[in-house]
Order: sequence, then C-alpha cells, then structure tokens
Amino acid sequence: MLNQQELLRAAHRAKMAEVIARGVGHDLRNAAQMVGMVHQSLQFDPSFSPAMSEGLSSAHSTIMRQIGAMESFAPGSGRSGPVALADVVEPVVAIFARRRSGPRVEFDVQVARTLPPIHAVATDLAEGLFAVLLNSVEAMAGREAGRIVISASVSEGVVSLIVEDDGPGVASEVVPKLFHPFAVRREPTQHLGIGLAVARLLAEGNGGTLEYEPTAATSGARFVFTTRRWKSSARAITPS
Repeated sequence: MLNQQELLRAAHRAKMAEVIARGVGHDLRNAAQMVGMVHQSLQFDPSFSPAMSEGLSSAHSTIMRQIGAMESFAPGSGRSGPVALADVVEPVVAIFARRRSGPRVEFDVQVARTLPPIHAVATDLAEGLFAVLLNSVEAMAGREAGRIVISASVSEGVVSLIVEDDGPGVASEVVPKLFHPFAVRREPTQHLGIGLAVARLLAEGNGGTLEYEPTAATSGARFVFTTRRWKSSARAITPS
C-alpha cells in the first residue's frame, strides 16, 4: 500500500505530466509537420535541397530537445551524485517558457556553470524546482505578465538555489501552513495544494531544505533550496 509521501509524489507527477504535455505537444506537432512536408517533397524530387536539409535538421533538433526535457523527470536510479545545478535548472525553465496559456513570464536565470557540483538526485531536485515555479506562475493568474528570477549562491559546504517572483506574495496567515499538503488551494484552479509539500519533501530527502523567506518588497515571494556541496574531487563533473 502506498504511504502518504508516495501518494503525494504520484499526484504531483500527474500534474507535472499535464503541464509538460501542453508545451511538448505544440512543439512536436510543428516538428511533425515539417517532417511531413519534407516527406511529401521527396515523393516528387529524390534530392535534398539546402532548405529541406535545414528544415529536417531543425525538426530533429526540436524533437530531441523535447525528449531531453521529458527525460529530466523520468524515474532515475535514486542515487545521489555530483550534479551541476545549471543542468537541472535550464530544462525545467524551458518547459515553462513553452507554456501557451496564462501570463507571459520572463525567466531571469542567474545560475553559473562555474558553481561547484552538488550532492543530490537530479530528478528529485528538478521535480522540486518544477513545483516551486508552478506555484509562482499560478500565483500570477489574471495578470498579463510576470517575472521570476532564479539565482544561486555558495556558502561553505552549502549551495543555495533561490527563486523570486513578482507575484502577489504569500499572506501572513498562509505562511505557517504553506508547506502542508492539501492546506492551501488557489482559486479558480482548485489544484490539490501539494506541490510545495512535495518540493520540501524532496529537498529534505536529499539532505537539504526548502524555505519561504519574506521579502522587503510589498509583493512577491522568495523560496530558497539549500543543497550539499559535492565533496568528492575524484568524481568531479564536467559541465555540458
């Protein structure tokens, strides 16, 4: 029988699949149309023109990029390893950048590839970040546009990932139950309210933390992941 944590993660993955499918489906349809056009052309002309070759290459790149984004959420081995934070952040942000509904959100990613690697399960961190970004994007419902800044910092043996948005912020009475499953629901979506609970669960399962930090601004929210810096120099990673 599934325990509560497993049920939370299963429900959250279903929500992730819904959001990913919206963006992926649009791009894959465009890619498929391009491949179809090339196929039709080949029926009349067996040779490739430069334009055809470029179009087919572009379609192939798009499909591979989408596959890579989906694989970032595939079940992994569950083993911690040296992870480049940028390799987690970039594909997750790319998924939200492809959303065709809701407010236009500008993502300002300030996560350098020179950061030291962290000790984490990459898929866990990606899922946690997905939940926090989804929370920020949905908080902007009803607006035309918004902005989310994703940055990182290093302090001794800890690498922090910071997500800041310019949404309405979190009401003081909501803060104590912000990470409680099912405690917070947002109208009109009526989502289960489990994303932040799952994100904290994943952060703590990797030896880190996820906290909400009040900001000096009159609006906006700030969430901070902390992760452990990878200590083994023998398995240092090479950023892609």
